[in-house]
Amino acid sequence: MGLALSSEYGPDASLDVWSGDPYVGVPNLTREYDLSVSIDVVGASLSASIPLLDGLGQPAGSAAVEANLSPIGPSSKPDSFRNGNSRTKVSGTLQPLAVSGSVTLPGGQSYSLAPCLGEEDTLDFFVTNPGASVRSFAFRGVNCELANAAGDSGFLSIGIDDSFVFIAVYLTPSDGSSTVQGFADAPVVGGVVSASIQPLYNEFGDFVAGSAALSMTMRATGERFTYTMRYSTGFRRVSSDLIDIEGSLTFPGTLPFDLGACVGQDSTIKDVRTSPAGPKPGGKVPTNDLPSGAILLQPGSRTGTATKGASAAQEAPYECLTVDYGDGPISIPVGNTVWYKVAGTGGSITVDTAGSDYDTVTAVYTSDGSGGYTPVPGACIDDVPLVPFGRTLQSAVTFATTAGVTYYVQIGGFPESFPYGTVKVAVR
Repeated sequence: MGLALSSEYGPDASLDVWSGDPYVGVPNLTREYDLSVSIDVVGASLSASIPLLDGLGQPAGSAAVEANLSPIGPSSKPDSFRNGNSRTKVSGTLQPLAVSGSVTLPGGQSYSLAPCLGEEDTLDFFVTNPGASVRSFAFRGVNCELANAAGDSGFLSIGIDDSFVFIAVYLTPSDGSSTVQGFADAPVVGGVVSASIQPLYNEFGDFVAGSAALSMTMRATGERFTYTMRYSTGFRRVSSDLIDIEGSLTFPGTLPFDLGACVGQDSTIKDVRTSPAGPKPGGKVPTNDLPSGAILLQPGSRTGTATKGASAAQEAPYECLTVDYGDGPISIPVGNTVWYKVAGTGGSITVDTAGSDYDTVTAVYTSDGSGGYTPVPGACIDDVPLVPFGRTLQSAVTFATTAGVTYYVQIGGFPESFPYGTVKVAVR
């Protein structure tokens, strides 16, 4: 059980209860996170009510907490620290507290709080905000999309430490039933991980019976992979030693997922972000701001355009940034778009924005002859995945063409802080 009361974030709590061995299987009672916790503190007395669910995810009443808090030992002052080139100074007190009292469950069972410890913190934060933020950090782990022979989709995310791993697994069944997720820790012995992952939850937060089984081996390959991800306000440079992954992941009632295509990484990362002030929109309007001014490009040609003077609104929809959650389609707006056109050759054509200094999105259309533009299926790209992992924010799209047909290409900026810059376009 944990309780927290913050002047900044309000009350919060966690509580899990097992009738047998703790941390094995689904808890018999657990916190209902869709309902609020109430915590009242008067002097040294604390009262709290924690809403609960049973092991089937049904409402199960509330746990009542009555506690007394008393200071123990001297208070301590927190330390200051730095995050890259940003410094944080924390002043105040951290006062340890002895806890007495009890927590009573809906069925009347009562448990002593004597083994518990508390703390009362009074803190002030001072954080510097330099013109450019520079951070360096490390990541060792696996992020892998999966598919099995039944058409189910899965995702495996693992953080690797020297002696253990933190595991997160996700399942999207091919029959359209609820997604499943689970989390676990497991030891690493000689590069081998064997884990039973439970409890499992569906997309509504309800418990799912059974456990997922992970069997995995990890081996350093000696290969190195480096890439740089650029955006309008900075860049991220990643240098990684590759880790070969083998094994399988199985959810209850599904065929196993083969992990053979997964690649792990032992990476050092440098992240540089410039001041939020950044470049300002405006300036000369590009000649190809609208489809009517689209610049004709030939395979083998390269060009560049400054887009900050382009109109903020896109002229045609981006299908790859349109989603429908059941209440109608929602489109993520793309800003400061410019237009190009290419003549179909009867083969495939690639339009690549590598070298652009901001996050680009590219989509291809044909004219309907009456001022409208019809998206070419599958020819809308935001980010481009890299092999074996990573991505570039500068889009590239390859599409099949018909000889004699004119294809219109709209290139804009993803709606981050600054969706404009200098776009570089190559056609091949």
